[in-house]
Amino acid sequence: MKKVMIVEDDKSNLDILSLMLDMEGIECVGVSNPVKLLSRVKQQRPGLILMDIELGIFDGRDLCQQLKSDEQNKEIPVIILSAATESKLMSAYQYGADLAIPKPFELNYLLETVSK
Repeated sequence: MKKVMIVEDDKSNLDILSLMLDMEGIECVGVSNPVKLLSRVKQQRPGLILMDIELGIFDGRDLCQQLKSDEQNKEIPVIILSAATESKLMSAYQYGADLAIPKPFELNYLLETVSK
């Protein structure tokens, strides 16, 4: 089973998502401070990253683009999970996101997607 990194600045959302994945036996690493994202990715080597778009002063799409531009990280799938507008959510693909899922999301769909 791959390790999933969750990038979410809202502590309650991070906790809930981590708990849901943990209950399915999926190892999770939470990142609430996007400043540390690149170093945490290099350190943890996740198999998948779930990331919000609105991360305080950071934009998850920009962080996704930074990750994908790094040769060591470009193969790590990034799924954007966000309550942002549909156009903002869909624009995530232009930044290198592998999938964009609107919040609120169907739990079974997310679990199925993460487990692939």
